[in-house]
Amino acid sequence: MSAGSASYRILLLLLLLGYSTTSSAEPCGSSEGLTEATGILLNVLRRAESAAGGAADDAADDAATDDAADDAGGDAGGDAGGGHVAGGRCQSLFTCPSPLIQLGLSLAQAGETCWRDGSGAGDADLRRRHKALRDALPGVVVSERGRPGLLALLLLWLRSAGERVTSGVRVGREKVDVGSSLRRAVDTERKWLRRHACPLSSFYALSLSALSLCVSDLPVDPDVASILVDASWEDFQRCPGDKHSTMSMCSLALSCVSSRPAARSGLSPKLAADVELAARGLLRRLQAAEAEASEPATSVYGSAVAMQALTAGQRLLDLSPHGWDCAASERRLVAATLAGRFGNPAAAAHGLLALSGRSLYDAAAASPCGRHHGRHHGHSGGHGGGHGGGHGGGHGGGHGGGHGGGHGGGHGGGHGGGHGGGHGGPLDTHLVRRGGAPGDGEEVEAEKRSAGEPLARGEAGRLGAAGAPVSDVVSEEYRVSDAVSVEYRVSDAVSGRLQRAVRVRVPPGSSVLRVMEAAEEEDAERFRFVSVPTIWGPFITSVAGLPADPALGTYWRVLGPSGIPTDQGVGDVIVTDGDVITLQLYSSASASLVGGAAGGGW
Repeated sequence: MSAGSASYRILLLLLLLGYSTTSSAEPCGSSEGLTEATGILLNVLRRAESAAGGAADDAADDAATDDAADDAGGDAGGDAGGGHVAGGRCQSLFTCPSPLIQLGLSLAQAGETCWRDGSGAGDADLRRRHKALRDALPGVVVSERGRPGLLALLLLWLRSAGERVTSGVRVGREKVDVGSSLRRAVDTERKWLRRHACPLSSFYALSLSALSLCVSDLPVDPDVASILVDASWEDFQRCPGDKHSTMSMCSLALSCVSSRPAARSGLSPKLAADVELAARGLLRRLQAAEAEASEPATSVYGSAVAMQALTAGQRLLDLSPHGWDCAASERRLVAATLAGRFGNPAAAAHGLLALSGRSLYDAAAASPCGRHHGRHHGHSGGHGGGHGGGHGGGHGGGHGGGHGGGHGGGHGGGHGGGHGGGHGGPLDTHLVRRGGAPGDGEEVEAEKRSAGEPLARGEAGRLGAAGAPVSDVVSEEYRVSDAVSVEYRVSDAVSGRLQRAVRVRVPPGSSVLRVMEAAEEEDAERFRFVSVPTIWGPFITSVAGLPADPALGTYWRVLGPSGIPTDQGVGDVIVTDGDVITLQLYSSASASLVGGAAGGGW
């Protein structure tokens, strides 16, 4: 550890020992608009889950049809579902129901969902989605084995559903050990970090992995705990990424590890003390960031994870609630939701957890039927019937453009560029999402990072009245005279060799994604782009023939009309007449100099 880090640790210890406050922070649970906001978030998740479940149901129906044809002597060719399913099973977390969405619905008490067969009334549709993903576990774990962030979400989802994850889950005749797969992926990261400054995925993904193992009562390697402690002392400055969301997830992980009995933690007394000190330090910094924020800190998505970390930290580390005005954070998140900034299902899952007073840590406390009893962590009240909200309609356009910035599990951050995946898993915070069916994009190395981390601050998109992204409800039929004109630019900020621009006309209410597609249609040679699938949706890895290279720290991101990296995806940000939108290749080493923020990556 550097001398600077040691000095910072001593200073932080003194601050923690002397910390006191006379503020009378309000509890959460009573913000105006809370019921409406939770209804909107639930609506987004229900629609997304319905869309994913419909694809799984179609796959099962196709498989059944093929079986019937085979029995009748028909052609046995065909792949039952266009290559995304086999034997009626979805094959990856891009074609299966999302574990993050299932977690959000289950942990936030949505619908008193009962996941286990024969366990009560529950929600039949959601139970079916649960079964579809559970039945697909063998193939999913194989396809995602190198992506710690996605495996971590899968393990948390199984834990919340009451599965015995310590010894593996039996699916038919197969035994699937998601925990062991995750531990192997984390061990790969540990070995990589012996020789490199940044993880293959990201510190967000590594923190999420440690949290998932801890919550599932599986061993967390002391070396990994030490790596997270050291990174937290340095404020995660070694690597690009959304620092706020990374601090939040690391805080959740270290708080969980610190709360374990010494005999089970496997940590030396010195490391155990360092872990607790680091966890408390992260929580103090999150408190300070939330106290200073006039809007959701860093990004609405990062703020949602910060609320989870703070609610869990108050309980796990017996942290005084007076240092954090929970109600103020809640009001900002409610306002952001009502303004339409949570149209992306993965972001909505984090937002719903935060507004329900829960966190990913609570996967351990979920009942098999998903029945949770009221708010906790000292928060009074409850949402009552707040999780209302219709769930009709479809999530048109899929998660096509979602979080442009890519909180993937990768090296860092492409705000607006797309919550993508980085080495080792989808959700590379430096990849820009592209619309289209899962699997449209070519695979790039390990498809970049993992599971779902928030992006850095940028411009927001909007939601329609029913909570659907505006881009999803735009009609294909419109008067040409109503079209909006947008200047679309492609810029290479790394070498400065590529500068291109074109003006296109698109329907009113169009997303940045539609602008990119219009430019590609006009001149495919100059404006073609390539994407990879992530659980936030597809993300851009190459524009105009110029690929991003995470190994060199280069990524694509979207700059909005004001030149600031967006914190939503290319399919979520809505353009208006006269906008100038830029797809920029940038180096993570200089990310903090561009637009005033660096993206984060899972």
